Amino acid sequence: MSEHSDNSSDKEVYKPLIKDIKNSLDTHLKELTSRMFLDADETLFELADSATSNEDQSRYFELMRNLRDSKLEISSEFLSNMAHQLRPFEETESPKKHSTIESEDELSLVGQDEMEDMVLIKRIAGDVAGRCRDSLSHLEARLEHLALKTPEIFAKSALDPANICQAFDEAIRERFNITNKKLLFQLFETNVATKLDNIYDAVNNLLIDAGVLPQIKLHAIKSASKQRPTPPPEEYSDGEGDGSDQSINQGGYAMTATPGHGKQGGAQGAYSGGDAAGGSGAADEGGAGSQGGTQGAYSGGDAAGGSG
Repeated sequence: MSEHSDNSSDKEVYKPLIKDIKNSLDTHLKELTSRMFLDADETLFELADSATSNEDQSRYFELMRNLRDSKLEISSEFLSNMAHQLRPFEETESPKKHSTIESEDELSLVGQDEMEDMVLIKRIAGDVAGRCRDSLSHLEARLEHLALKTPEIFAKSALDPANICQAFDEAIRERFNITNKKLLFQLFETNVATKLDNIYDAVNNLLIDAGVLPQIKLHAIKSASKQRPTPPPEEYSDGEGDGSDQSINQGGYAMTATPGHGKQGGAQGAYSGGDAAGGSGAADEGGAGSQGGTQGAYSGGDAAGGSG
């Protein structure tokens, strides 16, 4: 089969995956924004009830009414802005290159409100990026890898916290003044931004299930294992002992050997298109097959388990 036909086949193969990712993002963001508006109603009523001046009380009630009237439009525009971010990366990356110089020139022309708006978005996005560092970096790596296989995937930066905050900012920019926008962004941060780790995990899992760089998950286990105290050497026996489950560390990857089963036969499967067969020998009286196929092929290889 020619290389051209292989590439065309890859494009078609990944279309359902990309569709599933976009549907998952849309579902999660709809749910989070819906909760945000419910919380906004309760929060604004409480603020109005505890306001120390008639002016503040009127402002909170007015904002509450405005949100009730415009929440469907805001939610729809926010999701539409996100859908725009999720266009194929070739469509979104080129305009960014041309707009960089323009944005630098315009930075000196922004007013006080716009500057406060930018600082607010930067602060929220920075907090989320720091807290979701691992899952976000894994997601970007997988999206970048997928972009090598299909041009239909969106840019790896599309789900950056700053872009998601910017999508919400554009949805409310013309509707509210900076004072009310600050309050709305507090609600957005509490109900949406702080929940983005769930979205990143969901998309990562979709990519892992589709075989897109699943080994990154093992690197996370390896990093975590470095932070845990190293157990005494005697705990790392070869499985002959008291019959309890034993945690075995091989190359930094955590695995578990269970008595009465094959000794890690096929414990690590093929993580990127490979097949790993576990130890297939007959196990007499809870005996085990040998340690064949313990480490599967991490990149398209096959690992045959040992015969008992």
